[in-house]
Formats: sequence, structure tokens, C-alpha cells
Amino acid sequence: SLSFSGGSIGPAGAAEVGAALIPKPGAHPTLTKLDLSACELRAAGVQALVPALQAHPNLRVLSLSRNEMEFGGATALAGALGTCLEELNLNFNDLGPSGAAALAPCLHLAQGLTQLKLFGNCLGSAGAKELLPVVRASTSLTSLYLSLNNIDGRIKSEMSGTVRPRLKTFHI
Repeated sequence: SLSFSGGSIGPAGAAEVGAALIPKPGAHPTLTKLDLSACELRAAGVQALVPALQAHPNLRVLSLSRNEMEFGGATALAGALGTCLEELNLNFNDLGPSGAAALAPCLHLAQGLTQLKLFGNCLGSAGAKELLPVVRASTSLTSLYLSLNNIDGRIKSEMSGTVRPRLKTFHI
């Protein structure tokens, strides 16, 4: 477990953290939880972390909230999320509908994902539509947080009707 939450390390610091997290040859990757929330990573910082994330296939909890990663960060992150991921927190990153579209295919691969937090990402109805098939298909998801995303009533109603009944926590 590693946390630099609130550390304001920026993209350069993310590159240093990422390099330090790459296991030495022959070493077994052991990182299961990484919290870099509110570290001012932006898209460049997330991109710098990708090799480290890929080097830790057993990462279960990843929190990158409040990092202004936008679409570029979502795109970089999409190729780095492992299949063991259980909790993903990307709250308040201004991902937009394109960010949701970039993340949706890799979220489908995270078969053990139980918690997805995407509060305040300007997803809009288009972004919510991108996520809907993944959320519907998931057999492991128990908590979904989509509030503060300007999702219209029709999409909210559709999600509430098809997804809410099987989730413990649902915020839209």
C-alpha cells in the first residue's frame, strides 16, 4: 500500500514515483493499493505512471481522484488497468464523455471490480451511455458513484431501472 494523497507531486513527481514502483528484475510485484489523489498529476502524470501500473498486475485499489487528468489521462489509464482491480476512484477529473468511452472497454476486463467512483467528471448523458453496457454486464460491481455528471433524466431512469436493483450503493 502506498499513498501520496494531497502531495501535489505533479507530473514530474509522478514520473519519479512510477520509476520507483517498477520492480527490480526477478522481484515479485506486491503493490495492491495506490492512492495518488489530489497530487496534481494531470494527463502527463498519469501517462508517466502507466509502466508502473502495468508492472503491478495484482493492484486491487487505485485512487487518482482530483488530478485534472481529463481525456488524455483516461486514455493513458485505460491501457494500464489490470484484471484484478477491485476499486477505482477517479472522482473529479473532468474526464468527459470521451474519457468514459476510453475507460469503458478496460473496465469490462476488470472482472472483480466492486467499486467505481466517477463523481464530478462532466460525463454527461453520452458518457453515462458509454458506461451503461459495462455496468450492466458486471457481475461483481456493488457500488457505483456517478453524481455531479450532468446526466439527463432519461439516462438516470434507465440506469436506475437496470442497475440499481443489484447494487448496494448507487449515486447518480
